[in-house]
Amino acid sequence: MYEIEIKAWLENPEEVEEKIKNLNGKKIGEKEIIDTYYDHPKLNLTANKREIRVRKVKAGDVKKSFLTYKEPRKGFDEAKREVELEIPDPKKMKKVLRRLGFIELGIKKKKQRTYELNNTIVDIVYVDRLGFFLEIESKERRDIEKGRKEIYRVFEMLGLERNKIEKRMYLELLGII
Repeated sequence: MYEIEIKAWLENPEEVEEKIKNLNGKKIGEKEIIDTYYDHPKLNLTANKREIRVRKVKAGDVKKSFLTYKEPRKGFDEAKREVELEIPDPKKMKKVLRRLGFIELGIKKKKQRTYELNNTIVDIVYVDRLGFFLEIESKERRDIEKGRKEIYRVFEMLGLERNKIEKRMYLELLGII
């Protein structure tokens, strides 16, 4: 399965959110997310654009945690193979990773408002130390080309400029790698 998405710098989150609503975007909710990233000295994941992270999500009173592995992206945007599983205890998972020789690289904190629009998930995201981003992810998980077309159609519907698309990983933007 692929995660097919793009992210772009967002200077006017309120204006874009209003456009999403005017296009009949359905609000899904709001979340606070804390991602802790790891690498292993012998695997050198980040040098090869691979990621492993423990994610803690808080949506209202609901708290969930996940272990996620992502492979390098394919092409210009962010089509990546991804494996994610829910974990009951993030502290224990972090302990397992450390005992296996993984080293904590850093933490990314973000808050997001999520909408569903034209077979995509659209997130207005605030990343601590970076600012606002728009993330658009296709619900299509197999056909990369179809997913890209859906994403760019929504991107254009929102009146955004392609030069705002950010190709670097958040890890790079935050100076973690």
